[in-house]
Amino acid sequence: MSHTIRIMENGGIHLEYEGIVTSKETSVTDAAIYNNPDHPLSRVPVIIADFSKVDAIDISYEQLRSAGIADREILKNNPGLVFAVIAERDQAFGMARVWQAFLDDLAPHSRIFRTLDEAQTWLKSHKKLAS
Repeated sequence: MSHTIRIMENGGIHLEYEGIVTSKETSVTDAAIYNNPDHPLSRVPVIIADFSKVDAIDISYEQLRSAGIADREILKNNPGLVFAVIAERDQAFGMARVWQAFLDDLAPHSRIFRTLDEAQTWLKSHKKLAS
């Protein structure tokens, strides 16, 4: 798996994954963004997690649950944070729904999309991206 982390103009974070994604790799990505003193998550308006170039995901239910719990803690410090997940393939979409279930009560404005264009349109309507 490879991944790219990009800071967007509005201070948001765009994560892009490729290949086979495992919990080990997502842990490395999470550590890079969650522990970045130069870009604290308390000020991030949006995180886009793009799995459109992913071939497969090898993450257990417990690992998804742990990720959901960690993201709940972030949302407690940044209740305006929006997550947009791009998951074209059914497996990625299903896994994203499991993760989202752990956040539903804290992140009602987070969504899963099949394409980046759909996500960007939705984010613009919520003023999380520039038009």
